[in-house]
Amino acid sequence: MRIVLPQTRLDVGESAESMLKRIERMGRKAYKSEDKIDPESYRKFILGILARGHESVVEHAVISASVICDRGVSHELVRHRLASYTQESTRFCNYSGGVIFCLPVELHPYKVFSKENLDGLMDVVLNTGEHDVCLFLEDCDMCERNYNRKLAIGWTPQRARGCLINWLKTDIGMTLNLREWRHFFRMRCAKSAHPDMRFVAKSLLKQVYDFMPVMFEDQYRKFIMEVEA
Repeated sequence: MRIVLPQTRLDVGESAESMLKRIERMGRKAYKSEDKIDPESYRKFILGILARGHESVVEHAVISASVICDRGVSHELVRHRLASYTQESTRFCNYSGGVIFCLPVELHPYKVFSKENLDGLMDVVLNTGEHDVCLFLEDCDMCERNYNRKLAIGWTPQRARGCLINWLKTDIGMTLNLREWRHFFRMRCAKSAHPDMRFVAKSLLKQVYDFMPVMFEDQYRKFIMEVEA
């Protein structure tokens, strides 16, 4: 058994500038103002359409990301319809070599752990008396034992997976157009969002802001700067 923290990583195949200039070219068709395009005009144009709420224009560019989270969070991710997903399959993946679980955000012992691989979690828990983490580990251990017992008597992975719990780690790739990313952050960075989902969403927001600040600066200020201030 292994325990990991949620992880996110952008997967982009072109520059932010290239995407934004394409959005400008497409967007200016609505106003027949292509003659106003110059090497720097896309910045002002993008800010203008966002201010006016004309976000359909930003659907002309997409960003992909890879997310490692628990199965519960992945069920919320795929509810964003205007997106494409490819997810690790519990039907075809055999976890007999060791089941991996994702530690819930509310149990993240940041004061104790600084590494992403938490194989030494049990030893630290025994030394610090982290009761809630102990309960989490008990459930994970029981899940792994039940799963392996079923495989041992000949069950296929697609049959044995029924006993796997929502804390099971999953790896999911997602591609959203920029409008849907903005909608995703509005929904999933909000204080009302599930803590684990909010952790993933804010991590992604920080990365897309670094990649394309002109498109996400307003949301970065609202969900990251104001909260952390």
